[in-house]
Order: sequence, then structure tokens, then C-alpha cells
Amino acid sequence: MMLGNYDIGRIQERLGITLSQKEVDFFNSTNQQNANNIENDKWHCFDIPFQIVCGHKNMAIKIRDILSPFADSMKTSIGITWNKE
Repeated sequence: MMLGNYDIGRIQERLGITLSQKEVDFFNSTNQQNANNIENDKWHCFDIPFQIVCGHKNMAIKIRDILSPFADSMKTSIGITWNKE
């Protein structure tokens, strides 16, 4: 069971990081509010467990590449997964 619907503001707050405006704009434009059948170029973040589920592996890689530089300063960990190859 997965619960929650985090936007990029809540993700940043929980991780204790601050993204650039360009990165925030990317996350805002690709967020999918509905957790069912996530589109290839979209993502949805759950609170429990704390993870970003992407519609496609390519989107997961993009998100990983944005968040990776902050890994050492994050207050907690976050998972990144995808539904389709």
C-alpha cells in the first residue's frame, strides 16, 4: 500500500534541500496528481513509502540526475522507481 501525494515543495522540505527555479519548474510541469497509470514523462511522489514513482525509466533517470548532487545533504532518503522500461 502506498499513501500520499507530495509536490516538489513538500519533497524539498522533507529532504532538506533547495532546488533551482529551473529544477522546480521541471518538477511542477511533470508532476501527475493521480497515482494511477502514471504517464511516461510524469512522476508521482508518495509519503509512505517516501518515493517518487515515474511512468518510465527515462524519467526516473532525469529525476535521479537532478537529486543526486544533493544526496550528501539530504535529511532522509527517497526512492525513485518506474513503471515502464
